[in-house]
Amino acid sequence: MTETIEPLRRDKVIGSSLQAEVRLGDLAPVPAGFGAAELAELFISSDVVVTTAHDAVQAARTQNGKCGRCWRHLPEVKADGSLCGRCEGVLHA
Repeated sequence: MTETIEPLRRDKVIGSSLQAEVRLGDLAPVPAGFGAAELAELFISSDVVVTTAHDAVQAARTQNGKCGRCWRHLPEVKADGSLCGRCEGVLHA
């Protein structure tokens, strides 16, 4: 995965791998029992999409907002600096 994300970092498209959204195509090996959330944690990326639309591994800059606590870019974070659901739950528990 690093070889897919690193060119984006080198070209200053992203600053960290947490800003990357990864798409796994048909030919990309996906470990059994792993869902998108687990793969995103494993790859240290914003999101992972498993798709049949292509057969390669691709990465692009995410459009999701950045959580102010965990720094993950998630669709539920509407503005950079606001909190994701997981962090909200931890802080209010």
